[in-house]
Amino acid sequence: MVFRPFEFFEQSCRLLLLAGASTLFAATAIVVSIKPASAGGDADISDDEISAILETHCVSCHSEEPTHPAYTIPQGGLVLESLDDVRDNADAIMLQTVESDIMPLGNETGMSDDERALLGAWLARETGAG
Repeated sequence: MVFRPFEFFEQSCRLLLLAGASTLFAATAIVVSIKPASAGGDADISDDEISAILETHCVSCHSEEPTHPAYTIPQGGLVLESLDDVRDNADAIMLQTVESDIMPLGNETGMSDDERALLGAWLARETGAG
């Protein structure tokens, strides 16, 4: 039997390359699965569409006088009754509603991924958020 010192080294390098490639593949899969913050054609998104999303999914908890039965004051002190309110809080909304699904809390109002993408594209266009 002949001892080949570089054979062990070659096998170790192959294993390291394989492990590195697997890690890169997994990281790529994670990045690809993150929700896009933009829907195509964001120039076509109207303020009325965004207002409808806010009315359906946000205002019941985030208004001066919440209509959600569990709340008597705006949750987190955040009022989202106007598009200017949304623009002023764009980074927080982008983080908690578009890039994740923390809001609406427990997705109680059934906000869709398409609505999140639409909101994200509008925020990016209006404020540069994202």
